[in-house]
Formats: sequence, structure tokens, C-alpha cells
Amino acid sequence: MKKHTLMAAAMACLMLTGCGGEEGEVKKAVVAELEKPLCMEVGRSIPFSITISNPFAGAPHKEWVDVLVKEGLLKQTGTQDQRVGAFAVTQGTYDVTSKGKKIQQDNALCYGKTKVLKLIDYSKPQSESAPYSQARVQVKHEITESWAKNPIFEDRVESGEDTVSVTLVKTNKGWRAP
Repeated sequence: MKKHTLMAAAMACLMLTGCGGEEGEVKKAVVAELEKPLCMEVGRSIPFSITISNPFAGAPHKEWVDVLVKEGLLKQTGTQDQRVGAFAVTQGTYDVTSKGKKIQQDNALCYGKTKVLKLIDYSKPQSESAPYSQARVQVKHEITESWAKNPIFEDRVESGEDTVSVTLVKTNKGWRAP
């Protein structure tokens, strides 16, 4: 009876990715690569400027910037008019508020996180001279900031579940993303 229990425990451990082995190492590398904050770039640098009034081309970024201002994440710090013949094009300069700085990373505002749900499969290296693997992973992009759920950001933020591919290379310290 003990022999069957020991075999069942060993089989269960082999099926789980957390028990070590190559699959466990691959999953660990995938988690390290993918489980990061989700952030939306707001400008090439901060503070940044956008067109807030243009009689010819409109102001395509003004709507989403206005939402971030209303949420208290950005503040307008100045405006500048540029004359184009009889018309004026107005540029607005924006900076991150103290509330926005809490979720700022570089020139982006973070709104959620990516979580690895499961390792679907991965390729075994073909040889020692080419120790590469391609892994397919199911992930979930979780929005944690309410402002990012606004439909205006639909094309600027990631949400929901997705299947992604990750290339890994085997090093003397285990699997890593190149």
C-alpha cells in the first residue's frame, strides 16, 4: 500500500510545474518575463505637450488627456499659441501630479498587471549549440486603476486574457528571456 501511495505522490509531483525540472524552470522564466506592471505611455517625456486646439486637424489626444486631468493624474502647466496665417494652433503642456507620480514609471502611467495563468507548451532545444525554446503562455491583463476602464482608453490599454509566445534561451543559470 505504501508503494502505491509513494508512486501516486511522485506522479502528481511530475504533473505539477512547481515541482522542478525543465518545465518548472521554463515557467519560472516566463513568469519573470511577463508578470510586470501594465503601463500606458503618456508622452515621449514628461512633462509633454499636445495640440489642444487646431482648426485644421483637431486635437486627437486631448480627450484622453482630459480624462487623466479629471482623475487628478495630470495637470496642465501651460499653453502656447502658434499662428498659422489667420488661425491659431494651441499647444498645451502637461505634467504628472503627486497622485500620478504614485503610478508613474518613466514616461508612462501604470494601470494594472499581467498574470501568467498557465504554460500551454514549450519546445525542447534542438541541440546544445542552439539552446532556445519557444513557450506559449496564457496570460490575464488585470486593470487595477478605474480610470483605465474608461472606453476612451480601449486602444491604449491591455485587458482580458491572451495567449502569447515567449522566446527563451538556456544559460548556465537556467532559462532566461534574451
